[in-house]
Amino acid sequence: MHEVARRCRFDVRSETFVQFEPLGATGVLVLAESHFSAHTFHEEECVRVDCYCCSDTFNPLECMRVIEEVFGAQKLCEWRVIER
Repeated sequence: MHEVARRCRFDVRSETFVQFEPLGATGVLVLAESHFSAHTFHEEECVRVDCYCCSDTFNPLECMRVIEEVFGAQKLCEWRVIER
C-alpha cells in the first residue's frame, strides 16, 4: 500500500494495519486527500480496494494500473469509478 501511495503521490497522514487469524488482513492509509484501504479475502483469493481522493490531480485510471501492478494482480480486476 505504501508503494501505491508513493507512486500515486498520496500525502499519507496516518495508517493502521490488522492481521487476522488464521488468514486475512486489512490496511487503511489516511490521506490528506482522503483515504486508501485494502481488505483481503483469502477464501475468494481477492483484495478489495477503496481509494477516495479529492485531489484535482488524481487520475483514477492511473491509480488502478498502479494498484494492479504493485499488488501483482493475476486475475481479472473489476473497477468502479464513482464521481463524487
